[in-house]
Amino acid sequence: VRGYQFGKTRGFLFSPGRSSSELYADGMSITYGNSYNHLWTYVIGLSETLYTARYECPRDRSNPNDRSYVPSFVGEHFYCETGFVTGYQRRVAWEDPLWD
Repeated sequence: VRGYQFGKTRGFLFSPGRSSSELYADGMSITYGNSYNHLWTYVIGLSETLYTARYECPRDRSNPNDRSYVPSFVGEHFYCETGFVTGYQRRVAWEDPLWD
C-alpha cells in the first residue's frame, strides 16, 4: 500500500469511542466480514514536528509510548507515517510516499 499526504491530516483524532465501522483515523483500514473486524490500519499523521496530540504518529510525539488515543480494537496493528517534516502544506507531499 502506498499513499500520499495532502494538507492537514489528523492521525487518530476521530478515535475516542469509535468502532471499526466508523471514522476513527485519517488513512486506510483493512477489515473483514460484515462487522468490520479490524486487521490493519495505515494512518497519516500531520507532520513529524508539530506535536498536536492525536494529529501525530506515536513515534513523532513527545511521548512515543503514549497510545491512549489509539482505539483498543486497533491495538498495535497499525502503521503511521507523515509526508511532511515540519508543519503541513496545502499540497500533495509527492517527495515522501507514505507506508513505503
